[in-house]
Amino acid sequence: MVRLGFYLLLVTLVAVSVNWKIGIIQEKRSAEVVSISSEYLKYGKPVEVYTVKRQNLDFYEKVSGSVNKRNVVAFISQLQWNKIEVGQLAVLSQFSTKGKVIHKSNQRDDMTGLFQIGVKLEQPLEKQYRGNIVLDIKTKSIPHTLAIPFSAVKMEGEKNFVWMVTSKDIAMKKYIKVGKRSGELAEILNGLKEGEKVIVRGTSLLEKNDQLRLNQEPKLVENSGVKND
Repeated sequence: MVRLGFYLLLVTLVAVSVNWKIGIIQEKRSAEVVSISSEYLKYGKPVEVYTVKRQNLDFYEKVSGSVNKRNVVAFISQLQWNKIEVGQLAVLSQFSTKGKVIHKSNQRDDMTGLFQIGVKLEQPLEKQYRGNIVLDIKTKSIPHTLAIPFSAVKMEGEKNFVWMVTSKDIAMKKYIKVGKRSGELAEILNGLKEGEKVIVRGTSLLEKNDQLRLNQEPKLVENSGVKND
């Protein structure tokens, strides 16, 4: 009798365990299945956007030179010589100061084969600095032009396009004509208007007429002191 009671208890425990597991499985099956696709359908595909606006597009040439108090001597290539002129703004970001080009040689240096320029800083460096410094000389500016982050510009064959956001937050492809590029920004010659929104991040999975979820606009790094195309 003791053995029979033991077997009955064991069978009861197994049955309870099986029923418990069946209940968990049924509960999981009845739970809502969350997938990336369903999230996109419900809330839209997440993207970062940028509002097209007019701004000054500045172009800089980066040069290195030696400094003595307020005076900087630098050597530049022929290509840079063609762009740099006396009176242009020079930015010394390393020391948060500025200056102007005051001299531009017309003859190549015998030792380096480069052209010498001189820059006068607005104020002497706070402490004596030994070694080379890096200057960004502003050579050109396109005022009040339409510009967008270059990361928004895509290629299709030989054509440039952007993904735009419609008034109903729908993705739309639009072909554009790109002008000059400076740092993170690209000049837009045709295809966009001020106030329109272009997508700068999140375009890899986009298709036409996709519903979008807009995220905060990215902060751009100021285009001074960067290489220009």
